[in-house]
Amino acid sequence: MRYERRHSQVSYDLRQRLQKLIFEPVDKIISEFEGKYRRQVKDLGKMGRFGKRLRSELLVILKERCGLYYRDIIKFEPFRDLRLWSLAKIYERERAKKLKGIKEG
Repeated sequence: MRYERRHSQVSYDLRQRLQKLIFEPVDKIISEFEGKYRRQVKDLGKMGRFGKRLRSELLVILKERCGLYYRDIIKFEPFRDLRLWSLAKIYERERAKKLKGIKEG
């Protein structure tokens, strides 16, 4: 009988522990974001263009610093009205803007 490696609980537990060590807690990131912009995260979807810009910036922060997946990010209030596939496009555009700004500056 062959040994099935894909169902190993050890590798899953190790990956989860490593993620907890590398990434920052979501609550900390959100409180820093709200303190920086003096806006509540739950109100970002109601603010027009400025809210959309902040929402896209928050998406990049949650993805990079917290290590969240899109399916986890979409549970937050400002992202609930968006489709899952649109989060990927918003992330790509905002990330490209960031990289372009770093290269120019």
